[in-house]
Amino acid sequence: MSLYRFVGVSAYDQSGYSVASAGDVDGDGKDDLIIGARGAGESYLITAADLAAADAADGLSDGVVDLGSIASQPGSYKFNGANAGDSSGYSVASAGDVDGDGKSDLIIGAFQADGGGADSGESYLITAADLAAADAADGVSDGVVDLGSIASQPGSYKFNGANAGDFSGRSVASAGDVDGDGKDDLIIGAYQADGGGYGSGESYLITAADLAAADAADGLSDGVVDLGSIASQPGSYKFNGANTGDSSGFSVASAGDVDGDGKSDLIIGAYRADGGGSDSGESYLITAADLAAADAADGLSDGVVDLGS
Repeated sequence: MSLYRFVGVSAYDQSGYSVASAGDVDGDGKDDLIIGARGAGESYLITAADLAAADAADGLSDGVVDLGSIASQPGSYKFNGANAGDSSGYSVASAGDVDGDGKSDLIIGAFQADGGGADSGESYLITAADLAAADAADGVSDGVVDLGSIASQPGSYKFNGANAGDFSGRSVASAGDVDGDGKDDLIIGAYQADGGGYGSGESYLITAADLAAADAADGLSDGVVDLGSIASQPGSYKFNGANTGDSSGFSVASAGDVDGDGKSDLIIGAYRADGGGSDSGESYLITAADLAAADAADGLSDGVVDLGS
């Protein structure tokens, strides 16, 4: 049995603030790891293939891995946040296989980044196919990727929060394959957005099929997607929290295929909703089969779903 401990680089890095399976990023049949260090604004991809060498990098095969040296391993990477104070790595997850190449991709949330205004939040999709080029983008293939330039890669994207103070990217996840096209989709939570009232929260389903068009919606195919316009895409949706102060989107995830129709469903948490009393919290299961009808429930098929209905 192999047990490992991963040690953060510096005081107050807060490594381990978020952790997840990265899925099989390198295609070797073994799943890999991703660890977020929100204090440092860094995230680390550690491949299963690199574990033994990373452990031995300090001369001791003692099960202790220094995250500061992980980028020196051939298949592992460190992702630096774009700017100071972004809290990059606050959330990390496998994105599933978004581009359909058989390898798992990554999503990293930076909920205090300012792409759409102060603390609007940003999230980053990094495809496995883009890793080597993203690493080399600064002229040095050293295993360190700058998230500030990730959108320049052909299959990777940056998602800007819609408005200041939304804190989008507080939660990020693979949504699974919601539309049944064979590619995995994404879900991003913005728990302080105001779609259903002040602090009601919003969540965004972004299908892989809609990524290129969502990117081009502002007239620029630059890899930057404005979450405020995602609902205008044919297969993507915005979910507004039911009531003021619900903080919906604080947590988001694929629900798997609950109804057995072959498509992935969604679950969204609203930990401050009041369904069972003040701050009792509520969670919402949304099946893929119900998306179109839920969208049209207010008389408008505009890609915006009210979780209250």
